Amino acid sequence: MRGHFKALLLLAWSVAVVALLILVPMDWAKALATLRGFLGGFGLAAGWVFAMLTALFVAVGVPRLAFYAIGGVLFGFVGGLAWALAGSLLGSWLMFRVVRWGGRRWVRRRFAEHRLLRNIVHKRTDVMGVIMARQLPLSNVFINTGLALSRVSSRDYLLGSLLGFLPQGVVASLIGSGAGKSLSQEGMQGWLQLAAGITLAVVLSVWAYRRRRSLG
Repeated sequence: MRGHFKALLLLAWSVAVVALLILVPMDWAKALATLRGFLGGFGLAAGWVFAMLTALFVAVGVPRLAFYAIGGVLFGFVGGLAWALAGSLLGSWLMFRVVRWGGRRWVRRRFAEHRLLRNIVHKRTDVMGVIMARQLPLSNVFINTGLALSRVSSRDYLLGSLLGFLPQGVVASLIGSGAGKSLSQEGMQGWLQLAAGITLAVVLSVWAYRRRRSLG
């Protein structure tokens, strides 16, 4: 049951965004304008501020997909994807290095018998291995830990994570951008983006479920 839940998490989150927009009575356009105005006070540094905050929260275990969605709302699809990707990559890298610098022994004692963690540790340790690990229906913390215990090089970790973050990141940023456009009264384009994002979420959820089943 737990594996089923994780496989459907992205889809459920996507549907929740749409339900929030439709069912919750709130002046979303005004709230969004206020938030964008605050962020605009940082000028050209706004994107970097968002990326650094994303990195900080991701490094302590906050799910990264929320920041892709928020980035999509604030910066649009391309900008939101780029800034959230930069922040989540930096935050994950920090977590990866912390485990390698001093946490390996504790992690091995704590999770030595966990089958999926062992699966990550002993799978391919090249770029493709990292990309595939990123698609598993597991938390970012767990995947970073498994990769840190493996023999993957820092270069392969960074490149594989960059590419591996894209599928779910694209979906979340697309949904966030669609929500942002809907809130800003750009109705049709926003709803089309939301529909596209949910369709992609369904595809990824089915793939993640089958991937989880293949791992036993």
